[in-house]
Amino acid sequence: MDRKDEILQAASNVFERYGLAKSTLDDIAKECGIKKTALYYYFKNKEELFKEMFVHDIENVKNLVVEAVEKKANPIDKIKTYMISRLNSLDKMQKYFNIFQKDDAPVTYRNFAYKVKEKVIHQEIEFLKNVISDGVQKGIFQVEYVNSLAIMLMGATYGLTHEIFCFGNKINLEKEVDKMMEIILKGIEK
Repeated sequence: MDRKDEILQAASNVFERYGLAKSTLDDIAKECGIKKTALYYYFKNKEELFKEMFVHDIENVKNLVVEAVEKKANPIDKIKTYMISRLNSLDKMQKYFNIFQKDDAPVTYRNFAYKVKEKVIHQEIEFLKNVISDGVQKGIFQVEYVNSLAIMLMGATYGLTHEIFCFGNKINLEKEVDKMMEIILKGIEK
């Protein structure tokens, strides 16, 4: 782990412990075992540090999900893998849920996170549309509304996210995703 990654990890620990408003660069430097002036070599202020940390973590999660999906050949397996990998990545993003649950999270940080999340959601929809379109081309799916299905799959994934984060429910992800896929693939109409 290089120095910048060490700083990002230390900042993550400090932000989660004290909240965004109460955390200082002194706290982060102390956590990392360096002088505060050394932080300025990498980041000009706390907000820049937070933004880089957030984007870094989001990109890591995205890359892990894409890597897992690309190992699958069948579009059905790709969708299941997307959903399960995305949900398994929640532990990496739990700290942000904790950070933003604190009342002191400044609006600028929240706004930045929402903009990044919006961008990620659009990327995920495009990713799913490509997987679905591939399934249509291979004759596996018969889908007229690719965009709507992609949004629905992503929404189902995020819905399970809320069950885990907001309500603290323990869910058998594979079993739940299999049920959802069965409904999606077979429909609900009698």
